[in-house]
Amino acid sequence: MNLRSLFWNDDERRLRAGWRLLLAFLFVAVPTVVASGLFAVTVGLGTGSPRLVALTVSTVGMLVGALVGIPLAARFLDRRPVRAYGFHLDRDWWRDFGFGLALGAVLVSAIVAVELAFGWASVTGVLVVREAWGSFAVPLALELALFCCVAFYEELLARGYLLRNAAEGLVGFGRRRALAAALACSSLVFALAHAANPDATVTSVLGVLVAGGFLGIGYVLTDELALPIGAHLSWNTAMGAVYGLPVSGLTLPATVVAVDQHGPTVATGGKFGPEAGLLGVAAVLVGAGACVWWARRTGRESFDPTGFTGRGDE
Repeated sequence: MNLRSLFWNDDERRLRAGWRLLLAFLFVAVPTVVASGLFAVTVGLGTGSPRLVALTVSTVGMLVGALVGIPLAARFLDRRPVRAYGFHLDRDWWRDFGFGLALGAVLVSAIVAVELAFGWASVTGVLVVREAWGSFAVPLALELALFCCVAFYEELLARGYLLRNAAEGLVGFGRRRALAAALACSSLVFALAHAANPDATVTSVLGVLVAGGFLGIGYVLTDELALPIGAHLSWNTAMGAVYGLPVSGLTLPATVVAVDQHGPTVATGGKFGPEAGLLGVAAVLVGAGACVWWARRTGRESFDPTGFTGRGDE
């Protein structure tokens, strides 16, 4: 192996996967920082601004970073169209998206139902605003915008870009091993990205790791981002905006039904939310099984890491 082959794949006529991932990170990071700064100045964001506004501004900045950086990476690094990451917006795509939306909402509702049944949670109010917003609609709209942005850019980056490129880079070890390793890699990065969230613990990181596996399975089995985006969106929305539970350590002001958790932390996840508890882990494992059932029922073709042609026809 010569020095050139450490960087360049002659068969695919592009950089090797590790270098593509490194450069893609820079492609996304730079516009993220610029956009976040511009948005902060535009809305007059300061130390006294509501936390939800700051979160939304930061999240929109990350969305812009993904929308700018990934197309550039697709064109100049990966040599494929953006749709190849999982955006073939046909009828099947929207069916997957709808199933994902339903799945995430059902899983979170099941968690809440179990907590209520065991006396680990109680309903404390309806249409509740925990902070002084003056209205219910404004913070709720910001929360929905926040969750939409998060679901889109996290799935595009963690599953669409990272998982796909990692699997292609490891395909020399065999298709199944490459997919398993890439799934583990993307889930680990996804979990570590949440390690700095409020009230994060080793347990919460492990819980998010399992959740990342669930979303990754939905991606691998359908070869589309529709199912994981839908499930991610409805999971967060149901948890934070519908039931008022912490979402990866973040408690948001507006909720349709305020549910107060007071059961054992090992089961409920405590201040971090259900993702750090056994109920959350059980829910995402059921979700992974549901993804397998859906892929078989619909006859979807799974992601094949050996399928790159470089012709832009993926």
